[in-house]
Amino acid sequence: DSDKISLLDLFILLSRNIKIILIIPTITTILSVIYVKYLVTPIYESNAKVISIFGGENNSMSGIAAQLGINVSNTQNQVNLLNPSIIKSRTIAYKMLGKKFDTRKFGSQKYLFHILSGLDKRSDDELAIKLAASTFIDMIETEKKGDIFIITIGSIEAELSKQLVESLVEELKNYQIEHTTRRNREARLFIEGRIIDTEKELKKAEELLKDFRDRNRRIENSPALQLEQQRLNREVSVLTGVFTTLKQQLETTKIEEVKEANSFAIIDKPEAPVFYSKPNKMKIVLFFGLLGIVLGIFSSYFIETFKSLNKGKKEKINKI
Repeated sequence: DSDKISLLDLFILLSRNIKIILIIPTITTILSVIYVKYLVTPIYESNAKVISIFGGENNSMSGIAAQLGINVSNTQNQVNLLNPSIIKSRTIAYKMLGKKFDTRKFGSQKYLFHILSGLDKRSDDELAIKLAASTFIDMIETEKKGDIFIITIGSIEAELSKQLVESLVEELKNYQIEHTTRRNREARLFIEGRIIDTEKELKKAEELLKDFRDRNRRIENSPALQLEQQRLNREVSVLTGVFTTLKQQLETTKIEEVKEANSFAIIDKPEAPVFYSKPNKMKIVLFFGLLGIVLGIFSSYFIETFKSLNKGKKEKINKI
C-alpha cells in the first residue's frame, strides 16, 4: 500500500507541475537546436588506407654476414615506419605546416600554418609554430586493421580534409623512402669499406702463401712446415669466404635500395566527403531534450518540497 501511495504521490506531483516538466525540456531542446544549427562548426573527415610493404624472406647471405659481425640492411629486421608514433610525430607535423592548400575560407595556396594559426608562414614565433603543429596532430586519427593503416583527418572543409590526407600520405611516403635509402646507403658504404680492407688482407695472405711455397718446395718430411702451410691455406680460405660474402651482400643491398624505395602502398585514396562527420546533431538535441526532462522532474520535486516546508512553517506560526 505504501508503494501504491508513493507512486500515486509521484503522479500527483508530476501532474501539479506539468507546465515546468514541459517548459524546461522545450527550452533545452530549442537551445540545443540553435547551438547545433548556428554555433557548431561541422567537421568533414577524409581517410586513406595505406600499407607498408617489406621484403618477406630472410636470405642466407644476410645470416652469414650477421655471423661475421657485419651490420647490414635486412628487410626482416626493418622497423615499420608506418605507425601512429611517426604519423602523429612533430617532425611530420612541422613539414606539413610548410605545405600550401586551397580553401574557401582562407583562399587558395595558403600555408597550413596560416590556416591553423591565422599568422603568416614566415612568423618566427616558436610558440605559434608549436601550437599549430599540436593542432594538426590532434586532427589526425589512426586505426590499424592487420597490416593496413587507416589515416583520417577532419577539418572544416571537405576538400581541405582530402588535400590534408593526400599531403600527409605523400609526406609519410617521402619520409620512409628517405629513411630506408639513408639506411641502405650507410650499409652499402660500410660493406664497400670492408671489401677494400678484406681485399688487402686477402692479397697479403696470398703473397705470404706464395712466398712460403717458393721457399719450401719439399715439405713432406717436415711436420712444422706442413702445419705452417695449413695455417696459411686456412687464412686465405677464410678471407676468400669473407670477401665473397661481402661481394654478394653488396649486390643484395643495392637491390634492396631499389626495392625498399617502393615499399609504401596506397590501397584507398582519400576522397572529399559529401556529408559532415561531426558532430552528431541529432544526438546532441536528444541528449539536451532528455536532460531537460530530468531537470523538469527534479525541479518539480524541489518546488513541492519547498512548498511543503513553507506550509509546515505557516502551520507552526498559526498554532503559536
